[in-house]
Amino acid sequence: MEITDTALRRSQWETKVGGAALQHGWAYGAVAARHGATCRRFELRDGERHGLAQVICRSLGPVGIGYLPLGIRWISGDGSAPGDLTSLRQALSAQRMHLLVAPSEARPQRWAPRLSTPREMAVLRLDPGADQRAALQKKWRNRLNVAERSGLETRLDTGIPVWLVAAERAQQKRRGYGNFTSGWIAAWQKLAPGRSFTIEAGPETSPFAAMSFLLHGQGATYFLGWRSETSPACHAHNLLMWRAILHLQGLGVVRLDLGQIDRRAAPGLARFKLGTGAKIETLPALYAIGPSGRGRSGARDADGGRAFLPVGSVK
Repeated sequence: MEITDTALRRSQWETKVGGAALQHGWAYGAVAARHGATCRRFELRDGERHGLAQVICRSLGPVGIGYLPLGIRWISGDGSAPGDLTSLRQALSAQRMHLLVAPSEARPQRWAPRLSTPREMAVLRLDPGADQRAALQKKWRNRLNVAERSGLETRLDTGIPVWLVAAERAQQKRRGYGNFTSGWIAAWQKLAPGRSFTIEAGPETSPFAAMSFLLHGQGATYFLGWRSETSPACHAHNLLMWRAILHLQGLGVVRLDLGQIDRRAAPGLARFKLGTGAKIETLPALYAIGPSGRGRSGARDADGGRAFLPVGSVK
């Protein structure tokens, strides 16, 4: 396999990755670099196979670690093959990267430690000519009908407002979950201007619900959702998500990533995401791929490997 640093410019890279997930996008790597990482972008060629890999490189003491959150983005050929990740890690060794943390369907090396379990993601495919309303599950569509009949006021604006970032941070603390930091959000808006938008519900001076989305290539990501504790029971989030879907469809977006779902720990949120017509895609477990055919048994941190990850990970 031939592995080289890419000569693609940002616009060319975005065109190549198409409707891929956020972590394949150029801006994701640029934001990680703003937070102290080194972003390396590679092209991989093996016969008819052609892939792109954006690796976020960090140091943990004397150990250099490359993070490839969603693996290699294959854009032609038959896709992944055994040994691809090992070959990429060997290419990284020249950059003093000792470990490559990446997802794999099977253990890539005999001694490679597993850092996470497989995760389920909700992904909605969009088609400019499709009737997206027909794809909605019945209960979800009924709630949307109620919200539409209520005359609920909504607005769409470019960017993610500061007040929403603060409100969502408070919501995180109340509900006990994590999301991107405010610094990550500020860096995204600076490095990817115009590539995010927010839809609010309620009076302009006192909205009671909002959702924000990120744009990358022909893909989009549901980034954060917030609802005030005094929000009326009017199914506002159904209406906001629906307005976002129509907006994204009009922009030519082909893939909306609604984020991770946990049908046991958060069944209501899982039902909301899947009610849009989204399908479940399973992300393989993360492994730490080391040199000389061995994973480093000491690679796993007490938090399950989170210390290796760049600032922010999609919930």
